[in-house]
Amino acid sequence: MTRKTDSLQALRAIAALWIFASHAHLGAVQIWAVAVFFMLSGFLMMYNYRDREDICGFSVKDCVKFSAGKIKKLYLLHLVTTFAALLLAVYEARSYINAAVLATLLKKLALNILLVQSWVPIKGWPNALNGVSWYLSTAAFLYFVFPYIFRLFRKHGSLTLAWTLIGALFVLEYAFGGISRLLARPVSFVFEGASDMDVYAVFNYEFPLFRLIDFSIGCAFGYIFTHREQAMKTTRFAYRLDALCVFFYGFALWFYNNVVPSTSQVLELRNLVFSMVALLLLAVFAIDRGFISRVLTNRLTVAFGGLSAYFYLIHELIIRGCMTLLAERGFAFELTLYITVPLSFVLSVLLSMGWKKLFAGRARLRA
Repeated sequence: MTRKTDSLQALRAIAALWIFASHAHLGAVQIWAVAVFFMLSGFLMMYNYRDREDICGFSVKDCVKFSAGKIKKLYLLHLVTTFAALLLAVYEARSYINAAVLATLLKKLALNILLVQSWVPIKGWPNALNGVSWYLSTAAFLYFVFPYIFRLFRKHGSLTLAWTLIGALFVLEYAFGGISRLLARPVSFVFEGASDMDVYAVFNYEFPLFRLIDFSIGCAFGYIFTHREQAMKTTRFAYRLDALCVFFYGFALWFYNNVVPSTSQVLELRNLVFSMVALLLLAVFAIDRGFISRVLTNRLTVAFGGLSAYFYLIHELIIRGCMTLLAERGFAFELTLYITVPLSFVLSVLLSMGWKKLFAGRARLRA
């Protein structure tokens, strides 16, 4: 691996750890980490294909085939974790299970198998069964769209266009919240059982069109990086970027805890500030000349980054299973956390290593 590849693996590792901490009820704010995954995916796609004139045809069939080629690496693990989650859901519902509950579970299973669950704007449906698999559903759409984004930059690309697009996408990210508010009422009317707030929440987190914004920001920055890599890789610039990243992350946390709760535009402002943090972190680790990336890029983070895709699909299910079993045995919530956090982390890592060895072969950094 090159040093740059190592630093991006380290960023993956840090984002995965933050998401684990959030799902393990440790109080971590995972919003920036999820945005990092989507931006990093777009960045790597643009960077890895930088020397290609074209990547596939532009018919729907061609783009579906391209997306399927990207998803297939994780699809078998997705199926395994989905069916395991179905069994856990049946176990959790055993005291009240009936035909209606089973029918709902089977609907959710079908949506997960087809990777379309993130398109359902009802709270609890995009993250049904294995809760984190909505990411794969959304990623399938983003990979489908990528050939069109790539063609845009190949034919009309310029640094001015890329920077303008990034600015416009941040504006759109904020505006998306207002748009989703307007759509929430008619959509909740169509989908029985969905409240306006449920629809608003899904539109501003799991929904593929929303995540297309983060992915496109990553693509645009990937284009900029391919054309300005050497100019950006100066120590002075890297340390200034480190300082800006630390300052803005601190500001984002303060803003999230003190300003966002007091406004009606909760999700718009939350997503905007943490997406900016995600872009700054991506720049810090892509440039890899500053203190932050140097300290956080090491053998452990690089190795864990290589497991992060498998770990991501596995960890939430393990956490949920551990907490369910311990709670049924009368453990207090605090004690459950003390046991669940280290146990689920170790089990998730071991299972990820086993899966990688059995099914994935030697890992390579891919978009």
